[in-house]
Amino acid sequence: MNLRFASLIVLLAAGGCADMQWRKPGVDDAQTARALDDCRRAAREQSFHELNARVLAQPYGTGVDRRGRATLAPPLAAEGDRAIFEQDLLSTCMRREGYELAPVQPRYTR
Repeated sequence: MNLRFASLIVLLAAGGCADMQWRKPGVDDAQTARALDDCRRAAREQSFHELNARVLAQPYGTGVDRRGRATLAPPLAAEGDRAIFEQDLLSTCMRREGYELAPVQPRYTR
């Protein structure tokens, strides 16, 4: 089984159980939001650069049509992997900054 696919299944299963948030002791919500934005931006940029490198390195011919002509389209598997790869990069960046992903603690208001 593909490791990225397995990671996606785990994330989806965990997401259905509880809301998650990034936490770091002594850091307020505004600082966490800035760190998350910075990591998200870096992850998006890196994933697109790597996606473009993979797409350009792969052949565009994906098969033949009913008349026997080659069908030309960029590989779609790379785009499917990009979102998962971007999430992995985001998680790595946040953990490197000292954050951990934890369930949201319910806040009760009266």
